[in-house]
Amino acid sequence: LTAAERRAHHDRAKTHAPDVARALEDLTWADSVVFVYPTWWFNMPAILKGYLDRSLCLGGAFDIPTTKDDITAMNGLIPLLTNVKRVAAISTFGAPRHIAFLAGDNGRNTIATAVRPVFHPHCTCLFLGLYRMEESTQPQREAFLDGVREAIANEF
Repeated sequence: LTAAERRAHHDRAKTHAPDVARALEDLTWADSVVFVYPTWWFNMPAILKGYLDRSLCLGGAFDIPTTKDDITAMNGLIPLLTNVKRVAAISTFGAPRHIAFLAGDNGRNTIATAVRPVFHPHCTCLFLGLYRMEESTQPQREAFLDGVREAIANEF
């Protein structure tokens, strides 16, 4: 965010930029959201992080409590995208699972602990990762994709 965008980000009276307004409009009719991205340097790509920073904004995705009686999510914010009941993230990793875990598993944590709270209070979260991507074989990648299809169709 630029300095001006950062100031505007916290202004409830502002009108959202056209791209942010479109993203929020898309999110207001969805009951499920799926993020698919490669994990680079143990995190989501900057363009996805930028989308989250700009689109999940005050007055659009969440509000700040003004009284002690306001119902808040686990992060203390009031979720406004409560129509979203399921969120999933599907990612590829160059590293093995235990190394991604030791490095903080930032993409998974961002979706589960920062993004999910702006959705419905009982929003479920599914995360599927293909680890050691560079060492995987075609049959392993196909099995992963089959697992993704099955999880989205049956568990999600």
